[in-house]
Amino acid sequence: MSTGRQERVKICVNLCNLWFLFFFISGCATYYSQPHKIPSRIEWLYSITDDLTNPTGICVNEREEILVSDTGNRRIVKFSKDGKVLSDFGGQPIFKKPKYIRYKGLTLYVVDYENRSIEKFDRRGNFIETIPIDSKTKPSGIAISSAGDIYVSDVGNDRIVTIRANRLQSHIIGKGELEEPNGLFFTRSGNLLICDSGNSRVAVYDRFGNFIFAIDDSLYKPKDICTDRYGNIFVTDVQSNRICIFSSEGEWLKSVKVNSPTGIATDRYDQLYIVNNKDSKVEVYKIFFPQ
Repeated sequence: MSTGRQERVKICVNLCNLWFLFFFISGCATYYSQPHKIPSRIEWLYSITDDLTNPTGICVNEREEILVSDTGNRRIVKFSKDGKVLSDFGGQPIFKKPKYIRYKGLTLYVVDYENRSIEKFDRRGNFIETIPIDSKTKPSGIAISSAGDIYVSDVGNDRIVTIRANRLQSHIIGKGELEEPNGLFFTRSGNLLICDSGNSRVAVYDRFGNFIFAIDDSLYKPKDICTDRYGNIFVTDVQSNRICIFSSEGEWLKSVKVNSPTGIATDRYDQLYIVNNKDSKVEVYKIFFPQ
């Protein structure tokens, strides 16, 4: 290839890279700068009641499939968006008491309270590995950071344990500040939301483990937590049988009555999924925003 042609190819490649970078940055700016909206109303759509026993946790994967930890039956059940059973997996001997779950990338993370472990599965429900947790820890909630680090709430020792991507357990968050922590969730900005059940609040920490502020308006026994695409915070309050909704800054917005709510999740289509533990079902709602 001649020198002149090589130079022309390089120029074309550089221009393509610049166009890609421009559109990538523009897309990110549009996504992250969308105006904040608060829910105008929340309407019930349907229930999922298929063969669940004392379910606890819930999450939604990239295919909009609903995954539920069916604690009483020691398994994970996968449902389609319209509530039809697609598969179930886990069972014995893998699980003893699966609780809260989170989906990150193409991997499902399941906290097993009695096994003192985190069980990992791929998108098809195939077992990947067990991540052991020390025997003194009583794991409940779980969240995965953007770096792939695992954060587990230790409900028995009033702390958050961090497990780095290299599987080495590292620093502790909230010791002496939390009481019976449960559900965890990372916001888009990287802050960690903690259901501080024993203190009847949501505690907010930065990614370095520093306390920022608390949300304690009208909460009694928060169990799990998530956000919608605008950053509004949804909290299951099992003792008051309702979902409490706050702005991203912690301002009270509204509540929704649900019997014995534990796990909670949202999807990109503004649907809200809530585990009704007492009645062993999942309640599905639609979140509406002002135009």
